[in-house]
Amino acid sequence: MFKMTISSRKTNVRAIAFLLAVAAIFALVFAGCASSAPAQNTGPASGGTQPKPAWVDNPKADFPEQRYLAQTGFGGDRQMAEQRALASLTAVFGQSVQSEMKSVMSYAQAMKNGIIEFEENKSMEGQVVTSAEMESLLGAEIPEVWFDGKNIHYAVAVMDKPKVTALYTDLFKSNERVIASLINIPASERNTIFGYSRMLLAGTVADVNRVYANVLTILGGSTGAAAGQQRGGDEYRLQARDIAKTIPIAVSIKGDSTNRVSSAFAKSLSSLGFLSGGNNSRYVLEGEYSVAYATTDAQGNVHVRYSLIANLKDNSGSTVLLPFGINERVGHQDQRQAEELAIRNAEKKINDEFGSALQSFLTASLPKLR
Repeated sequence: MFKMTISSRKTNVRAIAFLLAVAAIFALVFAGCASSAPAQNTGPASGGTQPKPAWVDNPKADFPEQRYLAQTGFGGDRQMAEQRALASLTAVFGQSVQSEMKSVMSYAQAMKNGIIEFEENKSMEGQVVTSAEMESLLGAEIPEVWFDGKNIHYAVAVMDKPKVTALYTDLFKSNERVIASLINIPASERNTIFGYSRMLLAGTVADVNRVYANVLTILGGSTGAAAGQQRGGDEYRLQARDIAKTIPIAVSIKGDSTNRVSSAFAKSLSSLGFLSGGNNSRYVLEGEYSVAYATTDAQGNVHVRYSLIANLKDNSGSTVLLPFGINERVGHQDQRQAEELAIRNAEKKINDEFGSALQSFLTASLPKLR
């Protein structure tokens, strides 16, 4: 009995030792698998798991200035960091380039509308539109971002000098051809709203080319034009204004008993250079103004609704060039004062919006140019 007990204990000890040995082998195997597995790539904004890149403190460390222009930006999220990096890169080219970004947006809109086309490089159009919508310079890229694992995201915006110089040179030359096409107006169409709008767009494209010329200068490229000989957008806008001085536009608004709505339209057209027209004018702005009682609120204020519908027409073809409308409700202590407020609002809307709406609409309605 005693011998059997000793034997059982020996057996149990051996079994336990065997199990421990097996467990140790499995532990070694799993440890080996874990150490040999590749690290998971969580991307550049991975919560600070990646070491701080050199470009965060000095973009030239990773993007040497012989080849690149590079600027960094940071913010509370990735989008803010990228926007600030792009803005810093744009600032390298000076205030003149930054101030002309509005022209680039108008130029990109003409591309979206199909007015300007670059047959030799269709992908260029998409690049211009995308960069304008991002309010950044064409050719700027965000190759890397980094998150410090706490609060701050970093981004670097880069321009590859040789690549971008070639791109801007092609764009500049293409735009010169677009301008030449725009200002080549047949004599029979020159003193028309069509001729006027072509000159306006030529001014926008010339402004954009001034941006591209400045960028090329910083990049070490050349437009091929002699210094001081590049024509600016203002020159074409002055020509547009000269054309407008030959174009009378009549204004006729029904329901405008005080003539204040008509006067507001006439003033807006005059600010663009157009003449006041008579009954036989080719162009006429026709419309109707009305105001009516709407309701009285709990405080006793009277609300009226006013409506203005106006169309700029070309009588040579009975064509509506520009529709313009306002429909709003306003209130005051009595109906007479509410009606006065309504017409003041209508005057302000015309003064603030009609002129720019006319220019934008005419430019957008031009036929395609190549």
